[in-house]
Amino acid sequence: MKLKKKIALLFIVFFIGTSILVMPVCSTRIESGSSIDMSVVNLKTSTTSRFVLSGNTPVELNYNIRVTDLDGTSSRGKVSTFMQGIIQEGKGYSSAASEEIEFNERTSLDGFISRFDKELRFRSGIAR
Repeated sequence: MKLKKKIALLFIVFFIGTSILVMPVCSTRIESGSSIDMSVVNLKTSTTSRFVLSGNTPVELNYNIRVTDLDGTSSRGKVSTFMQGIIQEGKGYSSAASEEIEFNERTSLDGFISRFDKELRFRSGIAR
């Protein structure tokens, strides 16, 4: 039996995974991650971030997830991914927040999956 088929058989028992990256910066909090509950899965996730706060360098969070078939067999089960955040900004010398922005993005899929590919990106700073 090929190694890939042996690995696929190991995933017949339910596999639950959660990956979360939290990015707290001043009054900004951005979270991104995913969860899976699958009997067969070919999965890849990647996360990159930048937290440097100098000059005009923006803070950034990128999260990617891809579920594809495994040797021609569709992945089976549930997959979901999300990105959510809250951004608070002040005004003048006051310590109270004068502006608050919240966002939430969630994508889910359940069943036979031949391809699920989601790229999530947050980048702070002034749009130019």
